[in-house]
Amino acid sequence: MMAQVWHKRLAIVLGTAALLVAAQASVALCAGKKGAPAATGRATAHKAMIVVKVARPEEARKTILAALATHGGYPMLVTEDKLELKVPPKGLDALLEAITATGVVLDKARTRADHTEEIKRLVARLDGRRDLLSRLRLFLDEADVNATVRIESQMLGLVVEAERLAGQLRVAEDAVAFARVTVSFTWRQSAPMRYVRSPFPWIESVGLDQLLGGFGR
Repeated sequence: MMAQVWHKRLAIVLGTAALLVAAQASVALCAGKKGAPAATGRATAHKAMIVVKVARPEEARKTILAALATHGGYPMLVTEDKLELKVPPKGLDALLEAITATGVVLDKARTRADHTEEIKRLVARLDGRRDLLSRLRLFLDEADVNATVRIESQMLGLVVEAERLAGQLRVAEDAVAFARVTVSFTWRQSAPMRYVRSPFPWIESVGLDQLLGGFGR
């Protein structure tokens, strides 16, 4: 019984610490220190889609991935005909220019999504859970056994909810911190040359090039 109580209290302490760290990071984000552009104070997520017709898809992929690394990004998916990329918003325009230069653009689209209010709401809810945990912890030292069990149960519920909110916040933060770019390749494969025997044996013996050359004289 005592071991179970100890494990519960340890989980509460660890969960509370994690919650405090998440709340502090969230407050920094809403203050404009991460993700949101400093000029507008908005937390904006960028997405881009581009379809390019290329002559040499392998060379195009290498060129795009090199440009991606130059601008601080990294690939999430690399296949023969598709790339899923993440890049800081400040490098998005330059990356799209590098992609466009690899071939002929057949389709292109860009979208923006404002996550400012969502992030503020998540931060406020996290702060509320943090305050509740802090207040509940004050009652643990003076509570009897039954009250301790009830308080710990409430605290564990708050920690679980806070972890869920922190997960949603991390997703929103990542969407703002990195623009998503989807690149699709299309190319025309040359059909292999096929040699067909002529039904006229004398053409085979003379040779087509020699025969055609005679008409130019």
